[in-house]
Amino acid sequence: MPKLTILQVVELGRSIRNTASLKVKQPLAGLSLIVNKDDRVEWASYTDIVKEELNVKEFRVTEDDERFVSYTLKLDFKKAGPKFGKHINSVNQWLQGLANTEVKQFAEKGEAHFKTPTGDTLTITAEEVLIEKVPKEGFAVAANGLYTLDTALTEGLIQEGLARELLRAIQEYRKKLNLPVNLRIDIEMSMDEEMKQVVARYKDLLQENLLMNSLHLCNEIKAGEQLKVGSKLVTV
Repeated sequence: MPKLTILQVVELGRSIRNTASLKVKQPLAGLSLIVNKDDRVEWASYTDIVKEELNVKEFRVTEDDERFVSYTLKLDFKKAGPKFGKHINSVNQWLQGLANTEVKQFAEKGEAHFKTPTGDTLTITAEEVLIEKVPKEGFAVAANGLYTLDTALTEGLIQEGLARELLRAIQEYRKKLNLPVNLRIDIEMSMDEEMKQVVARYKDLLQENLLMNSLHLCNEIKAGEQLKVGSKLVTV
């Protein structure tokens, strides 16, 4: 499989993150790649790469995109105006009211038929219509509509994101103090109750990556470095 395809998946995933203002350190539930039934790529071989690069819990490949997006149709007025004349607004409203299944049928057949109040039948072709994909709540879609990122954040995902931001901030503080990367350290921190819950839940993650001898949570630290962790302040 060409590496460019994997790069496209990762780059578009990052693009969705940027559009939704979601930092890479913030874990997300998953990325869905929407493929057609003729796709022959062994995507399972690249699952771990995509998950690691985009910090998502799950990478799904599916042919069914109805879970993530809704379809809407609307007339291209420049192309359809002369043809439908006084009926153009009625046709446009009718198209916009079609259900997802009807929109898919239209996309497959390439045309649809509308009956006017006077009983005439008007044929609408694919060339006269614009198809838009609208992400459902909790999802964001890349420009080409083939990549869908779960943007809904659970409490667990938010806490993990804060833990990873805290980890990054402490690692940068270590560099500032010129501490060798293999030196085990004792850490004292003061923070609000929400961050205490985060540290308690992800203490093993911090322990593993920071080489801690001990970790003490204090109500107040008079001398220390104040670190910004998301919207929180932590004194270390």
